[in-house]
Amino acid sequence: MIGIICALDKELLHFEEDLQETSIKEIMGYTFKVGKINNHEVVLTKCGMGKVAAGIVCTLLIEHFKPTVVINSGIAGGFKHGLKPLDILNVTKVGCYDIDMVLDGTLFGSITGEPRFLTQNKDLKTTTNIKVIKGTIMSADCFQSDRNACLNIFEKHFKEEDVIAVDMESYSIALICDKYHIDWCIVRAISDIIGEESQIDSYQGFANKAANNAYLLIKENYLNWHFNLFKMSFYIKRGKKYG
Repeated sequence: MIGIICALDKELLHFEEDLQETSIKEIMGYTFKVGKINNHEVVLTKCGMGKVAAGIVCTLLIEHFKPTVVINSGIAGGFKHGLKPLDILNVTKVGCYDIDMVLDGTLFGSITGEPRFLTQNKDLKTTTNIKVIKGTIMSADCFQSDRNACLNIFEKHFKEEDVIAVDMESYSIALICDKYHIDWCIVRAISDIIGEESQIDSYQGFANKAANNAYLLIKENYLNWHFNLFKMSFYIKRGKKYG
């Protein structure tokens, strides 16, 4: 089963439109929709915004539905120069930029006892002309509109990182999956560029289309018939039962 977590309705909508044979399960006030997309067993859920909500829902999803992979799909604020709204991010590393435990002897951005960064190495492909960019995304519990504030933090504490964008949920989802030893994938599309004068207008104008772009990349790599054939071949080669 593939688990898919989105923070917002507009991010989840594109998956829901393709979901068939749907059943619904309510757990602790969160809704989980179970069904199939192109013959893949899928569970969809909306966590709401922020790292705490994302962590709660990711834990519930794993405990109750036992997915083989958890995918986080949605939108993000662009930070790296050259990014444009609707570009897609194939996230290779996630971290936090609103955690300060330096008095406890830890590096800025580190939760005591937890990894500062979590990494994945997925080479997601697309047959469309949409630009796909690999890099690091940083999470914090805020809608970020102050580019200088980000710049100061990133240059002081994360200078070695190729930070391309910021969001509010990725780190928590990756951390929970890491704890459960479950594969994870984070795909975000740019809805707005941090600090631009038109940032709010850009978010309002591009959020839906950006969410759809993230969905299309995930669908092309995880939810199509060709992926079924690849997965079946992978299991057969290893003498395992597919399904």
